[in-house]
Amino acid sequence: MKRRLLSAFLAVMMVLTMAPVAFAADEDAVAKIGDATYSTLVDAVVNAKTGDTIVMTADTDISETGLSIASDKDITLDLNGCEVKAANTGAGNIKVYGKLTLKDSTDTSANGEGQGKITTVTKTYIRNQADQPIIYAVNGDFVMQSGLIDTATGITNNSNDGQFGVGVQNENANASVTIEGGKIKAGWYAVSGNGQMINHDGNITVNGGILESTTDYAIYNPQKGTTTINGGVIYGQAGGISIKRGTLVVNDGTITSKGVGNTGSWGDGTGNLNNAAIQSKKRYDTVTVLVKGGKVIAEGDAVTIDTDAEHPATVAVTGGTFSSDISKYCEKNYYTEQNADNTYTVKSLKDVAVAQVGGTYYKTLAEAVAAAKDGGTIDLLSNVSERLWIKNNEDVTINLNGHTISSEKQTANVRHGKLTVNGPGTIKEDEPYFGALLIKGSTNQSDTDYAVATINKNVTLEGWAPVFIDQFGDKENTGKAYGITVNLNGAVLNGKKDSTGDLGSGIYVNGTIKDATNAP
Repeated sequence: MKRRLLSAFLAVMMVLTMAPVAFAADEDAVAKIGDATYSTLVDAVVNAKTGDTIVMTADTDISETGLSIASDKDITLDLNGCEVKAANTGAGNIKVYGKLTLKDSTDTSANGEGQGKITTVTKTYIRNQADQPIIYAVNGDFVMQSGLIDTATGITNNSNDGQFGVGVQNENANASVTIEGGKIKAGWYAVSGNGQMINHDGNITVNGGILESTTDYAIYNPQKGTTTINGGVIYGQAGGISIKRGTLVVNDGTITSKGVGNTGSWGDGTGNLNNAAIQSKKRYDTVTVLVKGGKVIAEGDAVTIDTDAEHPATVAVTGGTFSSDISKYCEKNYYTEQNADNTYTVKSLKDVAVAQVGGTYYKTLAEAVAAAKDGGTIDLLSNVSERLWIKNNEDVTINLNGHTISSEKQTANVRHGKLTVNGPGTIKEDEPYFGALLIKGSTNQSDTDYAVATINKNVTLEGWAPVFIDQFGDKENTGKAYGITVNLNGAVLNGKKDSTGDLGSGIYVNGTIKDATNAP
């Protein structure tokens, strides 16, 4: 019995003796993985295995030790409402050689307004010393889901002492930065690359979140690789995105220049930049900008898209809404339409086109005729309420494709040139008065084939006089209509009464043919 009591007593004493040690460990802990706690974030990262989530349990300062995510690790760091102080230095920042996913479980809206954050203790910029991103994807991959990275707050003069947010360093392998949510606020670039990185891809993808520069451009892309914007809000006091090499693809999101920034006078290509929502200059190598959607807004003295002849970039716009008219950057078959708020939306001509010439779409028949004037063919895509003019020696073929060309009166006018019309389809006067086809010749007797119309099978001409051959009305040229030829190859002529009840002929000659030489 005594032995049992003694054993029980010893067991209780051991629990009481060990308990304060465990509690002390928990009190000193700043992070945990599952039930295991760690007194430093460095220890937690060292012990983390691929797939693990490190949850912060207290604020911590890594500005002297920094943090390194090994190339064989893929881990998640949950700020969990805590603050991690780091530095914009090589020794005090977070380097990602493997993969790190950052989130803050208190940032439920994924906009950086939770309690968790990574901040900098570096308040002064020192070239080659205090000039590093606070998180650096060094041949690795960084993903931000939520939380706040703030390297601007607390710095007296961000224009001179600004710090960087997140960097991509694709020196020895591909590297990437992906922003899903949260917020990055930086004095200088929120996300940037390195212009010396040319052998591997450094890719930046923004799917959501907020990227802000308080003085400069929010994203700076001088490296080889692709920056893709699928969502999110990107804005800087100087500009939204500056790209000097590689490809920028904008599918969605909002990109804004506040138009009040100053990029300084740096001689490495990062300074003396105009304020623009998107700046694209071929400073280091080929630059391609493809804007397919989203909003691109310039405020203050900024421009929407900035390029120059010295460093030309390829800019192709096929979608999106802009604060100014960027028609000159629209791809073929796209155009801008001004909105009520004076913004401009890029739309596809294919959606509103009435005609097509080759692979190009046109909103009006007149534009199509101008494009096809030298022997081209116009394919009609819809019914057209527009008068057709052939008057400058055009040679045009129109395939009606089952559609109708109509206008109030004298719908198809052939004054000088050649018009060929293929069916099925209709050309008609809405208010019969002259003719569906009105053709005039030359005043010069030697002008042969001056005005030629060929109307083929399954084409219906409908008007007061389906074919109206006219003369010149002035005194000097009365009765002259030389060089007119009308070929009707199975066409249907459908006469319609005018408003007085009068009905013309199928083919109507307005006047008397006095000279049979080169006559209609």
